[in-house]
Amino acid sequence: MLSIYKGKAALTVTPRPPAFTPLESGAFKISREGYVLLQFAPAVGSRQYDWNRKQVFSLSVNEMGSVMSLGARESCEFFHDPLKGKR
Repeated sequence: MLSIYKGKAALTVTPRPPAFTPLESGAFKISREGYVLLQFAPAVGSRQYDWNRKQVFSLSVNEMGSVMSLGARESCEFFHDPLKGKR
């Protein structure tokens, strides 16, 4: 996990590896893709952060590739469905 603490907010970056399922052949298949979990918390004082008000989202492997390939003046947007997997 990587943590960055600044005057207005804090950020934690936590990589989550993929999960694999064994097959009868002895090979494995991916049962859950890996992702990076990002958590942002606002500052409430000097070196104090309100983790109860944190914003949480994750970036997929494809999204991480998009971010890493950006040039210095480029940007990108992603849409995340907050109800994905809950329907």
